[in-house]
Amino acid sequence: MLRGLLVALALLVAVGGKAQTIRLLANERYAPPSDLSDVEIGFFDARKSKEENALDLVRRYYDHIAPAHPSVLANKLPPHFFIVAADDLDGIEQAAAEIDKHARKKLKQKELRRPTRRVLLFNGPLPDHYGSGLTLGAFDAFYRTDTASHAFDLLSQALFGGRPTIEGEKTIVDAGMRPMAQEKTRLGYGTPAEVGMDGAKLQKIDSVAARMISIGAAPGCCVLVARRGMIVFEKAYGQTMYRGGQPVGTQMLYDIASVSKAFGTLPVIMKLRANGTLRPEAEIGNYLPELDTLRSRLTVGELLLHHSGLPAGIAAFMQCVDSQSVQPPFFSSRRRRGFSTQIEPRLWLRDGIRLKKAFAKSQTETHTSEISAQLWTTDSMRNVVEQSILNARLGRKRYLYSDVGFIYLQRIAERLSDQSLDVLFAEQIAKPLGICRLLYRPTTQYAQKQIVPTENDRYFRRHQIWGTVHDQTAALLGGVAGNAGLFGTAGELAKIAQMYLNRGTYGGVRLIPGRVVDEFTRRHRDDNRRGFGFDKPEFRDGMTSPVTDRASGESFGHTGFSGCLAWADPRNELIFIFLSNRICPDAHNQKLTKEDIRSSMHTIAYDAIVEE
Repeated sequence: MLRGLLVALALLVAVGGKAQTIRLLANERYAPPSDLSDVEIGFFDARKSKEENALDLVRRYYDHIAPAHPSVLANKLPPHFFIVAADDLDGIEQAAAEIDKHARKKLKQKELRRPTRRVLLFNGPLPDHYGSGLTLGAFDAFYRTDTASHAFDLLSQALFGGRPTIEGEKTIVDAGMRPMAQEKTRLGYGTPAEVGMDGAKLQKIDSVAARMISIGAAPGCCVLVARRGMIVFEKAYGQTMYRGGQPVGTQMLYDIASVSKAFGTLPVIMKLRANGTLRPEAEIGNYLPELDTLRSRLTVGELLLHHSGLPAGIAAFMQCVDSQSVQPPFFSSRRRRGFSTQIEPRLWLRDGIRLKKAFAKSQTETHTSEISAQLWTTDSMRNVVEQSILNARLGRKRYLYSDVGFIYLQRIAERLSDQSLDVLFAEQIAKPLGICRLLYRPTTQYAQKQIVPTENDRYFRRHQIWGTVHDQTAALLGGVAGNAGLFGTAGELAKIAQMYLNRGTYGGVRLIPGRVVDEFTRRHRDDNRRGFGFDKPEFRDGMTSPVTDRASGESFGHTGFSGCLAWADPRNELIFIFLSNRICPDAHNQKLTKEDIRSSMHTIAYDAIVEE
């Protein structure tokens, strides 16, 4: 359980060695941002000093916050929240005057308008009895601190519940505000010492990242560590590509591959479980009547545990090959004449293979399904792939990690909800949490330069994959699949991880009942380490674990083919997220695993814990 959710008597922050307090005054109609579904927020910077980028600081909680002048308050549909940052009394009074002018203009127009909650973030001292009249009356809430540095870092956290507040000064309640205390409900940003960790030990991650880049395990990565609800380490390393890349930033989006299962598909499935629509013991034929008799008798729980007998995947690429283009064999276990393209560590593809006529290099009237920027296919080809998934070979029931099983779960969720998985995730999970940079098909909302490239695919898509999903099956399904497809940042993934650690709540919003989180994150079988969909540490002797052996048996998460890892540990209140594109430029690059890069960094995070 996350500690410290109750409001503290005082907020101690390690800034310049001085204890700091965030005070809050608010009027009766003010409620802090909670469910951020389709919320519009404007930001006006009235500060004299711009040492801190206050807009970027609030965007950590909601990326769609836009700079705006108080004149937006006169719009027919003004923003739901209007935030003003100020660092002197003149700034407050000028902003208040502008707000009052445009608010009065709107009232004169006598048009219906939704209420805007106007929030002031202020750093600095106040004279006694400040605020009478309209100055503070222009605002619904007033967050204040008087630290000399990092003030707006702290104030932005307090606004969104990343830090608790105490009651503000009673000397200015005549402005229509009352002292108010606000709970911590979201991830905050702080120092390792605040959460019982050694910052110097965490910095050892730097040397592991440098080694990763130097040996060619991955061109770059992003690492995040959070404990007790506070992000205390978030850093990007290296370049997006070894040649011609740009420096990696923490706000760049990575293809997280199978981490999509635990952070995209699973929360949707968990909500269906919570409302009683989906039961682990139910046979999947109840939801997918088109399945044959054998497959229809599989249970939802068997799919979640990868214990169904379904195969790991389908031969997606071979579904696309024109088998008449060359003579078999199509593959060789070694590089030799006529087999020059390596696609796996010990697998080479025959030269001269062509794709079926169902594929084109650009969108046409018949080629309407995007696989990548330079490869499109037909709806009929997509139907062929979907049918091959439904008819996937069924073996004996044993543990076998299966992408196919999670595509079945996707189909079940979509059938029960009558919406596609990407819409379900966006509406039910991402929007309430204020998550923007975690989504399917990212090029619909973000420029390519904000996305990290993956493989230079020399045999299927035959160009650099950049902004479309790397997984071949997910790509053939249009970029949205139960097994892969999400792109995102470590900071956005951390919000869902913290929601799991909070047993289903985040930002004052309950998404999933605690009992369902408990059910999905615990182990269910003695011959299988997994929870319902979540991976867990290996508990059997002689078996390889996906994470450091320091992780507790209560911990859970998932890895991804692209080199990513997202892991949460309730016992240690720890979140560790590692994002990389180790498959750039070659998907057969195994150095990240062979050199134990992720587990080494994960171990450092545990070694840094000095206070249990």
